[in-house]
Amino acid sequence: MRYGYHLGLGLYSPYIMTITVILIALIVYLASKHKPVPPTKYFIKLLDILKGKYAEGLITYDEYVKRKVIIEECDFQSPYSLILLERYAKCEIDTTELFNIKEIIEDENTDAQTRENLSKGVNK
Repeated sequence: MRYGYHLGLGLYSPYIMTITVILIALIVYLASKHKPVPPTKYFIKLLDILKGKYAEGLITYDEYVKRKVIIEECDFQSPYSLILLERYAKCEIDTTELFNIKEIIEDENTDAQTRENLSKGVNK
């Protein structure tokens, strides 16, 4: 009987431990990266408005899914952008117009009055 030799995993223990640590780090990284953001009351309201438009037959299923994904996934940095997003949920503007106006609204050089007018649809 050899004392001290081949205890545990033997010669492969450094490799197995390294792979284990890498796998655990990868799992932790992927789990922290894909945490779903809980929907707020405002976004639930927007999705309800969008569901109503689909139920009335004003938009097709494909357009409903497209608008729903945009509402859920877009990162809006300004409160004016949220007003704009509500107009989008009400189907007052299309997707290209949404992103064009959003770009202008989130520009730092645009004054507050112009942002408000664009988000509410006063100036077109």
